[in-house]
Amino acid sequence: MSNQSSKLGKLYIIIVFALLYIPIIYLIVYSFSSGRQWLTSTGLA
Repeated sequence: MSNQSSKLGKLYIIIVFALLYIPIIYLIVYSFSSGRQWLTSTGLA
């Protein structure tokens, strides 16, 4: 049981950190590129 909760805890922490860092990374990429060009090159616009 302890092993299962340990895996869930690690997964939870990974998800939380990913959710915290994805917007930061997105803003860094967006600010260093000309935003419209980056959006069209990734197919988001």
